Amino acid sequence: LKDLPQRLDKPKNVKRIRLNNEFDELESIGRDLLGSVGFVLVAGGLGERLGSKEIKISLVCELMSETTFMDLYLAYLKEFARISGKRAQLFIMTSNDTHEKTLEFLAQRQYDDYLDITIGKQDKVPSFIDMELNLDVDAESFELTTKPHGHGDVHFLIKKHKVLENWKHNHALKYVYFFQDTNPFSLPNVPVMLGATHKHGHLFNYMAICRKPGEAIGALITDERGRTFNIEYNIMKKVLDAMGTKEDLNPQGYSFYPGNINVFLMEIDEYMRILSNMSGLKEFINPKADKANPGKLLSSFRLECLMQDIVLAVSDHARVGVTEFDRALAFTTCKNDLNTGAQLQKNNLSSETIIELEHDIYYRSFLMLKHCGVSFKPLSMTMNEERGILMVQAMSLSSIAIEPHPKIFIHPSFAVLVSDLRAQLKDVKIDGKRDIALVLKGKCELNNCVFSSTSLWLENNSSKPLKLSHLTLVHNDDAVVKYTELSREELNECDNYAEVMRGYRIADKNKFMRIST
Repeated sequence: LKDLPQRLDKPKNVKRIRLNNEFDELESIGRDLLGSVGFVLVAGGLGERLGSKEIKISLVCELMSETTFMDLYLAYLKEFARISGKRAQLFIMTSNDTHEKTLEFLAQRQYDDYLDITIGKQDKVPSFIDMELNLDVDAESFELTTKPHGHGDVHFLIKKHKVLENWKHNHALKYVYFFQDTNPFSLPNVPVMLGATHKHGHLFNYMAICRKPGEAIGALITDERGRTFNIEYNIMKKVLDAMGTKEDLNPQGYSFYPGNINVFLMEIDEYMRILSNMSGLKEFINPKADKANPGKLLSSFRLECLMQDIVLAVSDHARVGVTEFDRALAFTTCKNDLNTGAQLQKNNLSSETIIELEHDIYYRSFLMLKHCGVSFKPLSMTMNEERGILMVQAMSLSSIAIEPHPKIFIHPSFAVLVSDLRAQLKDVKIDGKRDIALVLKGKCELNNCVFSSTSLWLENNSSKPLKLSHLTLVHNDDAVVKYTELSREELNECDNYAEVMRGYRIADKNKFMRIST
């Protein structure tokens, strides 16, 4: 622990963001900066732990529309390009496991009219079999066993491909935004992050959330030298134990240290200065001991580096900011299969499954529509003491507890910004007491509309807005698409990985009333 901080202070430059007028103000500032930011996506993972052998970015994150993570990200970048009037710029880091499949996936998409993509493949490094650092060598082929070096390699690939020189000199970019492959809330918050960074003059700005001790989420701290950075969740406890203390919690059970979700924004000149002087990042090892056999390891390990450690090279640590969002606005992810997720929920932690992620998408849509003036008849709610808010009674899907909310999917082509949502939804009422399924794609303007117990799919593929006025759809609950859980036999025979991952399918998609152009 000699190289770890001797003091853990809460970061000073923390700005707490809620869904209110300040959110709107920062988003308005950021709207004018959307043409000045380049994007970096770390996409080196497969979905094996989730029950799929596909690359994570190709997994379906929303089942009604069958939208994949990458298709969602491309749609956000297309909308940013439309708003800014400039082509979007994206760098993707792949791995040996994902590179070819990523190329194949992108070859099937049309993005040439709004987006430039650069791809860099991460190399692997040798792994070790014991704490004496003996190399892991295959007994038959005598080849070294190799593993990824960690997502910190993204910085070396950006430097190698001269990405920043191109972005700055050919596209006049001022910021670089890093995001992860399975957090669908990273990109919709880009305007707010840009607004906060510009307003407060940050060189480096973390997008953070509230976190609970024990979660697999790192903590953002400030050390005795005034540096603000991330401590990985498995190291945090060791540091606190060495200090003989525990994390301070607020009344809702969240830590005073913001949670790092590996989404951050950097000023491009500062980033270029860092890369020009950088020859390496701090490395670490993370050997996993076999609890059943003390002294033995579960598997080989390697040297790793983390992308967020680039903050330690920032020239002025007083200009490192933390923009902390309500969790429902900024973070959801899928890392676990359903069995692992159910166990986590028993410990009062997020399941981090595709099921919870999908319903988090619906909940965020619900919050955004309420914020923009859509009227919801009140659901039957009870007070959740942990969150300090009213919540609906939980239900279970494939052993994962979720909070049932209206199934609403707002595609980025409909609207990204609060101001656009308000302009397109005027005097709209949704009956929250009854179930509803709503998919919104393309520019549509709804005025004086009422929806209750219905399944509605609005899709406009024209450049002119689709205008609907005085539309009332009130049916019974049988008109709403439902989930049908799959039996063990059906799961074994099912060839739809999106349904297998969830353990259910959407029955009767033909119940959707489709209005499209």
